[in-house]
Amino acid sequence: MYPVLGLQVTVCIKALDFKRGGFDAGTFTFLIVVGIHLESFAFSPPHVHAVEHLRPVLRFGSSCASMDGNQGVARIILAGKHVSELDSRDFLLYGVEPRINFLSERLLSQFFGNLQLFFQFSTLFFELLKPFGPGLVLIDLCQNLLGFLLVFPEVFFSGDLFKLPYLFQLFFNVKDTPVTVLCGGGFRAGALFRIQTLFFSRFCVYRQGFATGNFNPKKSFFSHNANATFPYFASVYNRYTLFAMSHTFYQLKPSISNRKFDGRRRVIIEGVSPEIDDGRYPAKRVAGEKARVRADIFTDGADTVRAELCHRAGSSGAWKRVPMKPLVNDSWEGMFIAGVPGVWEYTVEAWIDHFQTWRKGLIKKIDAGQDVSLELRMGAAIVEQAAGRASKKDAVRLRELASVMKAGDASVAESAAQCEELHDLMQRYPDKEFAVRYDRVLKLRVDQKKAGFSTWYEFFPRSWAQEPGRHGTFKECQRLLPLVSRMGFDVVYLPPIHPIGSTKRKGRNNALVAGPDDPGSCWAIGSKEGGHKAVHPELGTVKDFEAFIREAERHGISVAMDIAFQCSPDHPYVKEHPQWFKWRPDGTVQFAENPPKKYEDILPIDFETKDWESLWIELKNVMLFWMKKGVRIFRVDNPHTKAFLFWDWAISEIKKEYPDAVFLAEAFTRPKVMARLAKGGFNQSYTYFTWRNTKKDLQEYLTELTTTEVKEYMRPNFWPNTPDILHEELQAGHRSTFIVRLVLAATLSSNYGMYGPAYELCEHVPVRKGKEEYLDSEKYEIKQWDMDRPGNIRAEITDVNRIRRENSALQQTNNIEFVRIDAGEGREHEMLMAYVKRSSDDSNIILTVVNLDPRNIHAGWLRFPLEHFELPHTHRFRVEDLMNGRTYEWDSEWNFVELNPEQMPAHIFRVHLHP
Repeated sequence: MYPVLGLQVTVCIKALDFKRGGFDAGTFTFLIVVGIHLESFAFSPPHVHAVEHLRPVLRFGSSCASMDGNQGVARIILAGKHVSELDSRDFLLYGVEPRINFLSERLLSQFFGNLQLFFQFSTLFFELLKPFGPGLVLIDLCQNLLGFLLVFPEVFFSGDLFKLPYLFQLFFNVKDTPVTVLCGGGFRAGALFRIQTLFFSRFCVYRQGFATGNFNPKKSFFSHNANATFPYFASVYNRYTLFAMSHTFYQLKPSISNRKFDGRRRVIIEGVSPEIDDGRYPAKRVAGEKARVRADIFTDGADTVRAELCHRAGSSGAWKRVPMKPLVNDSWEGMFIAGVPGVWEYTVEAWIDHFQTWRKGLIKKIDAGQDVSLELRMGAAIVEQAAGRASKKDAVRLRELASVMKAGDASVAESAAQCEELHDLMQRYPDKEFAVRYDRVLKLRVDQKKAGFSTWYEFFPRSWAQEPGRHGTFKECQRLLPLVSRMGFDVVYLPPIHPIGSTKRKGRNNALVAGPDDPGSCWAIGSKEGGHKAVHPELGTVKDFEAFIREAERHGISVAMDIAFQCSPDHPYVKEHPQWFKWRPDGTVQFAENPPKKYEDILPIDFETKDWESLWIELKNVMLFWMKKGVRIFRVDNPHTKAFLFWDWAISEIKKEYPDAVFLAEAFTRPKVMARLAKGGFNQSYTYFTWRNTKKDLQEYLTELTTTEVKEYMRPNFWPNTPDILHEELQAGHRSTFIVRLVLAATLSSNYGMYGPAYELCEHVPVRKGKEEYLDSEKYEIKQWDMDRPGNIRAEITDVNRIRRENSALQQTNNIEFVRIDAGEGREHEMLMAYVKRSSDDSNIILTVVNLDPRNIHAGWLRFPLEHFELPHTHRFRVEDLMNGRTYEWDSEWNFVELNPEQMPAHIFRVHLHP
């Protein structure tokens, strides 16, 4: 049984039509169920998370009546009579002392035992309890509280079992956060909140559901009158009511098997990979990608071992099984294809195959000319046992073969024992009595495809007014989308679109004092016009933003939104929730600092506030607000300055509702901090690519990202520039440097982005020498861009993005192999770098060669690794330069390459091994 403590529960039922001969609204109010034995579900098991370590909604003493239902039906633990520990808040009302009367255990057990489907409640409940008479009282909590069933947190019912067309919104104040109204098929009782206050002292149900501010007992379906009938409104209006309690907070934990120990299980399973931090965090794949799992599997002695990779979508349902193949040194590998976005589970199961052990020994003895009559009888017994596990047809055939092995002529019996038919049948019905399952169930986060392959373009909407000098709008920005699409970008990232504060607003070039016309930094979020759920009024309205999203999608572009959890001093949060900020002894609020830098236009949020629960809920709801407007991709600003556990929880919660959500962590910080963010749920990560400029640095960094455990959970997104970062290498202004960094970002990583149009126009002037800030930065002013300015590299960007789309080898990151280029006399070239990427079936092979010197021509001899394709060193093949369409015939593994940066500093070859 699941324990009572630690569970938080909520559920919906229809309102019931109890006539005066049955129950009325004053007697039937509350039925408490605090546990369900999952293995006994009669219907398709739901998705259930048993959340431990939480504040319990219902805190009962040790005296609980345990009642088992009929076979195959859910077992119920009902609350006992000792309720002294109950907190009235747990029942949604203050100052109410609950009284409990129970039926006998026998009658309650009979009731639940005959309840085949819990959620056909409105009809079955009345019919089953009607014979017990009107005097039955389960819980008399208050006259007007609608009765409902308490089940498990995080329950998701799908299919035809429990479809909810509507869930009503509660009409009480939930820490200024209303409970979300969910629509459509399916129900997930995950939005659990702690109740603070009620608008009214009693509940009132209207035909339109719950309402606020218009309580009228005469118009309600039921009032405080104890003689009023309980309305049967749900079946008429096909609506359900959601009651919510305290919110579910949790920390990610490994899933440990509680399987009973049995010393007869002799197989050892260890070294399973991917397994991130003992299973605490999920590995990552995108939909349709192969998920390869390896493990060390062995047993004592020389018995034959078999193993299967078990996987499934979600955390319930039957396992799908894939045979694992032995490699070397007791290492095994299995593979399955990642399916729809969401959390998948996988584990490994292995057992000793006694039939194969016996068969190998038999063959050795036969080859040695020994008498095997006894061995044949022993094998026949193993086959007869398998017949007991087989289907009717196969069982007949197995018994026939066993009979031949026991009583047939020696040569015939030996042939039967060694025949492939017997081998195949025995493989089909293995003996798993002592099978061993790995002691952890591991998680796999499957993301939408843009999490694994995406091309980002960042621009400031306010700079795209049709008239110079005016603030741009979302409607005007729509004219940029066709150009962005033609350049080959499929994600448009917008810096914060919210109202900007005026207090301590920054001026041009980060000046401490702003001029009257300075728009300020859009990262200083919040003003009297609103905060994180509002749109800057000069950009337009929320409806205009939704229209922009729809227009972008029409061009094949997803809109990525900036999430920056920080506030200007004018943000509504500062007045409404002062406890979310740090206050100094002089009564002023603590602004952001990175000494000696001061950011007085920004206030950091205090994640150690006593009111952290409300803070977490609100920040999560900010993201959900925009997701309901159509956003599915977020670039998160400085996530490493917010609590890791918040991100773990918030991203996990959001992805239960929106499994296709993508979060990019903008965190240029210490490696372990960046890795922890990726483990905790971020789908993509900014990296050190901007500061990796030499051949040695690039190769070492890519080797770390693609060959260590990091590759299982951290997806790099390479950016050659951002509004904050103009690297020193770009400040020289060489057009070829911009092309080199473009090619490197786009071909080394499957995800890359740029801040435009600064990049394609080769903007390169820093605010001053030694700084990575742009002069006249767009962060602090509205700019006007000439997209056709001479010297731009828009054509090269378009070509590179086209090549990425057309070649699947470039749509992955971890498939990279660096190849050698010699400068002469066995000395490797320092300025020419080359690497190969190939698709999983080798149908697409891309060789990229880059000249890292923007000023000088460099040449060398490149060795292509033909042996990795099982081809001789003298194999003749053809390469096609996808940047200019030229082709070259290569006669062997060593070939001459030369790159002139004034013409084109890179080759992107498609390799045709069999022209």
